[in-house]
Amino acid sequence: MPELRRAGRRTPPGGAGAAQPGVAAACTDQLGVPGPWHDRLPHFRLACTPSSGDELQSEYLLPRARALDALDALQRTAGRLAPVTQVCEIPTIAADGLWLSPSYRRDSVAFHFTWIKDWPAVAPVLARVEECLAPLRARPHRGKLFGTTPRLCAAVTSDWTTSGT
Repeated sequence: MPELRRAGRRTPPGGAGAAQPGVAAACTDQLGVPGPWHDRLPHFRLACTPSSGDELQSEYLLPRARALDALDALQRTAGRLAPVTQVCEIPTIAADGLWLSPSYRRDSVAFHFTWIKDWPAVAPVLARVEECLAPLRARPHRGKLFGTTPRLCAAVTSDWTTSGT
């Protein structure tokens, strides 16, 4: 999957060719570098500003068991993703009991996209990402950009209740 890796690869500590000048220095050490937990869990060093602030973000959470299906679906659109993607992260999240959480009652995998700040260029790619992930019951992160219709949101959150039980 070289196209997807190129779109979101993080430069190793001390390595050259960072996709975003200055951002790699703000990131915590990665790639097996040992250290205390508080220096490994966050993306960004405590003394640095997270990200550049000059981007758009989207995130979709789907059942963890569908991670490979999602990668396969996104691979087919990698040529459209790469030009508008700064970073793509794929963390896993344990199920929780918080009824408004995108990981409510299901172990999840998240596909996070940090896009370039160019909405006309990003919008059609975001729509394509949603088409790829919709059959996998992806739930959009409601604090980030998404175009998922209310009807589809209701379908993928049918196990949520207004009472929280």
